[in-house]
Amino acid sequence: MSRIGQAFRSFFAILFTRKLPADIAKAFGYIENKPQPVTKPVPQVRASDGALQILGILIDGVEGVFTKLDTNDPSTVKLLGNVPAKGKAPGGILRHKGWRAESIDLPPLTPSQNSVIAPAEVEVE
Repeated sequence: MSRIGQAFRSFFAILFTRKLPADIAKAFGYIENKPQPVTKPVPQVRASDGALQILGILIDGVEGVFTKLDTNDPSTVKLLGNVPAKGKAPGGILRHKGWRAESIDLPPLTPSQNSVIAPAEVEVE
């Protein structure tokens, strides 16, 4: 039945457009099948690539040693363990250095945002 359908399609295509449909011409060998050139997709730059770049250049810290706190700002230091009721401690064991961006080459930040990506974690003993 497919040849009958191709015959009707060919007839009306030639009648109205004066051209044989390309798929039918290929099926019967009237058009040579040329291999299409293989092109590699161009990698797209995404916004998340910049975030990964920032994470790759973060400062390393010495974790597991006693550190004295310069600030008790909860946006930069997160206290863990036996935290005094006041929420302030002179120092403790550094469990995570925290991440702070050295430079930012992104769209401007809103006033409510700052450069702290993750606060430092200090366990109070």
